[in-house]
Amino acid sequence: MMGMPAKMVELIRDLYSGTTTCFSLLSEETEEIAVSCGVRQGDPLSPILFNLAIEPVISAALLKRPTAGYSFGPTSIAVLAYADDILLIGRNAGMLRSLLFSIGTAAEWCGLSFNGKKCATLHLDLRKGGSKLQDSHFQIQKEEMKALEEGESYRYLGCPIGFETDSTPDAALRNFRNCETLRDLRILSESSLLPWQKIDALQVLPLSRLTFPLRIAAVSLKKLAEADNATRRSVKRWMGLPQYASREIVTMRNAHGGGGYMPLQVEHCILTTTQAFHMLSSRDAVVKEAAWYSLQDAVHRRIGKKSSPPTRELLCKYLCGSMEEELARDAGDVASLWTRTKRAARSLAPLCKIEWQWSEARKELRIRVANPSPSSELVVVPQSAYRRIHQTLREAVFEGKRRELSGPDSMSSLS
Repeated sequence: MMGMPAKMVELIRDLYSGTTTCFSLLSEETEEIAVSCGVRQGDPLSPILFNLAIEPVISAALLKRPTAGYSFGPTSIAVLAYADDILLIGRNAGMLRSLLFSIGTAAEWCGLSFNGKKCATLHLDLRKGGSKLQDSHFQIQKEEMKALEEGESYRYLGCPIGFETDSTPDAALRNFRNCETLRDLRILSESSLLPWQKIDALQVLPLSRLTFPLRIAAVSLKKLAEADNATRRSVKRWMGLPQYASREIVTMRNAHGGGGYMPLQVEHCILTTTQAFHMLSSRDAVVKEAAWYSLQDAVHRRIGKKSSPPTRELLCKYLCGSMEEELARDAGDVASLWTRTKRAARSLAPLCKIEWQWSEARKELRIRVANPSPSSELVVVPQSAYRRIHQTLREAVFEGKRRELSGPDSMSSLS
């Protein structure tokens, strides 16, 4: 249907015809077991085949986007998808039911089925007055889905999502905080690896599981601090430092004699800023338009008026955490990526002063970062180089920690 050459289709059909598997139990093997569904695990072709299979389902939702999707200014969104994690967004209950029916029909045509027991729904009425959470029930392929109640959450892409619920990835944080009790890291502690190699392994193993939740969720800083304290003790022990040694030594670059460990609280601020910059600079027009519109809405709520759209310059001042003039009004904020971004800017300021800017001449967003390295006082990351922002901010924080440990004179250019 999508135009793949007939020869390729035939090869794939042959590859999956008569597929069997078996289990090895000590020195014996089970009889062959026929594999009648799914794709081959670990096969580089499998993700492509899965994408081809799920495409009609996504297309069915996209066809209804103009009428059923939730509007973000000039654009609307009806479906978000990451592999087999699909999220539908409807502007009201009737439209969501229409979306569910469409994708259910498309999935049946493809030979796919949804497990309604593993799905969940959330219906919010964002108008003023009355209860925001609505008691609505929905079905997918004639199977009832769980309707989330206040305080309940659904784990989506590693983060608990719900109404009036904590989105902190507690399970991942517990694993990180207790990682030294895990078998592989106990062996790591007793190994003859150099301290920086142990620290690298520490960050590659448990920290990598936290990267995505820290980037998209409103994570409790108190819980991050608990995980940081436990991890910092391990790093100091590996480096042969007393527990009362300065924290900055643990965070400084390896090249400067430090541990190179980035505290989770700081990493959360860096990843939040990175996510905001990526969305506002996205090459996908729908994502970019929705991001700018939702930022504009956040600023409207802050300044308390909607008579005219805020300028890009005012939006950038908001992201910088400014409390001057119109933005001095201490009301109206609704928790979002944008409120987390402005808090991140203020939190990072003592170590790494960042400034969001809009270039009217180039029609381009950019971020100015102070003291990104010992030899640089300033670097500008333009919208076209948005992929550099995460590493640039990390390097600036490392440099900020070095200057903080070196004394007040070295921090003068941050003030």
